[in-house]
Amino acid sequence: MKKSTTVILAAILVAGGLGLAYAQNMKHDEGMTHQSGKGHSMQHDGANHGNMGQDGHQMEGANQGAMIQLGDDDPATGHDMEHGTMNGSMPTEPGESGFATISEIVKLLQADPETDWTLVDIDALRAHLQDMNNLMMLAEVTSEATEDGVRMTVSLAGPGGGAASRMVPAHGPVIENETGWTSHVEMGTDSVTWTVEDATGVEAAKIQALGFFGIMALGDHHQPHHLAMAKGAMPH
Repeated sequence: MKKSTTVILAAILVAGGLGLAYAQNMKHDEGMTHQSGKGHSMQHDGANHGNMGQDGHQMEGANQGAMIQLGDDDPATGHDMEHGTMNGSMPTEPGESGFATISEIVKLLQADPETDWTLVDIDALRAHLQDMNNLMMLAEVTSEATEDGVRMTVSLAGPGGGAASRMVPAHGPVIENETGWTSHVEMGTDSVTWTVEDATGVEAAKIQALGFFGIMALGDHHQPHHLAMAKGAMPH
């Protein structure tokens, strides 16, 4: 009886062990199935998370490093993050050219204790800058050489023509004063005709080469004109 009981107990233990092993294998197989199904995306996300732990660490590290190093000098790059400078220099161009022009004018107005802020008209300056852009980019001009210079006909159609109707009559007399050339403007209904000549004929080739856009850009009067316009002292 003792031997039989021992054999039966051994059989039960073996069967129990086999059952446990089977259950563990089933659980493992289910886990694998779960990972290959919905678990796959989680495992994939985990991989991505791992990549973020590497790549993301570098990217976050760069961003956080820039934030952390504010006020620190980086000897490797020469960056002085505290003052937003690079090697101690600052950019001088604040952006788009119209923005830069107005920014410069505003600084001059602020620095001048005699600025009358009740007269300041930044909008007028902005409108003039728009005219300058439209004139240069959109004006339609035909030119013909004369013996001593050039005769230019500018269409008054569209934004370019509107700018020409305001700028050419104002610019013509200034060119005479600054160059000694003759400047004659004739306003028509559909166009403006502008004749610029050197009475001596010496600079005829130069005038012809400059043409409408080159002559419009001549001179150093634009900057003081912009400042006066912003101060409300010289509307176009």
